Amino acid sequence: MGRYLGIDVGTESVRASLFDEHGRSLGTHRSALRTVFPRPAWAEQDPEQWWSAVVESVSGALAQAGTTSVDTIAVATTSSSVAFLDEDGAPVHPAILWMDQRAAEEAAHSSRTDHPDLAYAGGGNSAEWLVTKAAWMARNRPDVWGRTARVRECHDYLVERLTGRAFASRMMAACKWNVVGDGYPSDLYALLGAPGLESKLPETVLPVGAAAAEVAPAVARELGIDGAPVVGIGGIDAHLSLVSLGELRHAAGGPLYSMVAGTSNALTLEVDEPLFDSRFWGPYPNALSQGRYLVEAGQVTTGSVLSWAAERLFGISREDLPSLLEQVERIPTASHGIIALDTFMGGRTPWRDATMRGGFLGLSLQTGPAELYRSLAEAVALGSRAVVDGLTESGIPEPGLFAVSGGITRNPLWLQLTVDAINREIAVVRDDNLTLRSCALIGHRLTQGDTPAPQFAPPVEMARPREADAAALAEAYHDYVAAQACVAGLREQTAARRSDASDGTASMVSEETI
Repeated sequence: MGRYLGIDVGTESVRASLFDEHGRSLGTHRSALRTVFPRPAWAEQDPEQWWSAVVESVSGALAQAGTTSVDTIAVATTSSSVAFLDEDGAPVHPAILWMDQRAAEEAAHSSRTDHPDLAYAGGGNSAEWLVTKAAWMARNRPDVWGRTARVRECHDYLVERLTGRAFASRMMAACKWNVVGDGYPSDLYALLGAPGLESKLPETVLPVGAAAAEVAPAVARELGIDGAPVVGIGGIDAHLSLVSLGELRHAAGGPLYSMVAGTSNALTLEVDEPLFDSRFWGPYPNALSQGRYLVEAGQVTTGSVLSWAAERLFGISREDLPSLLEQVERIPTASHGIIALDTFMGGRTPWRDATMRGGFLGLSLQTGPAELYRSLAEAVALGSRAVVDGLTESGIPEPGLFAVSGGITRNPLWLQLTVDAINREIAVVRDDNLTLRSCALIGHRLTQGDTPAPQFAPPVEMARPREADAAALAEAYHDYVAAQACVAGLREQTAARRSDASDGTASMVSEETI
């Protein structure tokens, strides 16, 4: 009888769930995380808080399940959320969160760098990635960089805390560290401004699903677990959706597009042959499946924009949100005359620009919260269309099946607008947490081998575009793209004027996206 523990470290919380061999969740618990925004487009967390939240979440999940028996553990996290540690593993600087855009200059430098491995990153790195964050630290905080003995993704940090040994996920290495073949590209790291980075990363890189080591005895006691469960290698939270969507993938008849939309939006798929284009990230060799290439696209801010509007701009509590949404639903699609830009924390794809910001065009004194909220929801949906168009126009095959999961499924307005904007039938995954299910499936495979596990396939239902609304959004899309082009010349200087501003605000984004 199997017991598989999944741990999902999101932006705002850590969640742990214990599954049985039938794919049923026996117990789950969520613990909050605090994010600090010391400057605009910066975001930091405390690595020690990651661990304390893991301990609390695991203990809570086991208590709810009424058992202390665990066979395997797998971890999925945001990426790149990077910890800078000394020889003893203690933080020497706050962890730089995935959404942090401070390394925009380092990202731009990578796009001007001539190195063959960068072709597998679409020609240059993102400000979100570990290598650019490390280069920023080396250039801007040489004192911290000099005291940094270990650089760890959140996933690898937690695996090391669990086992007492250093392991890296091949998914992180391929997707965020420019690892194309065997070994770290030390020459590229030096070119990108992070010389010696390879010596600070884990020596052992394992593929997703591999067994790392057993949980250390003292850690098992701290977590409240009997025995010594095996820790399996996980990876990036959104990318791991492809694991539990495996049954759908095999039946798709073409590439399975998996879009996980919550605080941000990550769209991933695998292809058999590499394609190279700047409108997506990748192709990442062997990131998930040996011999295949993972492609990544998406938006930095999606549900976080809607949460910002409701909670910070309008001061509306979650309990009062339904009354606002009733007003929003009465406004016909794309009828408000407002063009909103959803790129509050930079662009991921198809526009690779960390200086992109949000905005509104077309406001009047008659504009109210309902019009603003609808315009932002439509902008997020139109941004998703831009992501998909960037893939298909660059030669990525059309999806055999398009699956959507995450916080978007709890916001009917946002979900339907996305279906209408993309204008295709979409499989909506009705699962409380697809990432945790994938972690459980990794555990099942560690104990049972690669036998089919249909019991871990998530429930889905089909959503179809509304003809009139799809047509209205198709027209609005041209205005959205034109607006992004119009403000391009102002972005960098606007960001520069705000670069020294400081607010230190704690995170206001909830994973229960509104």
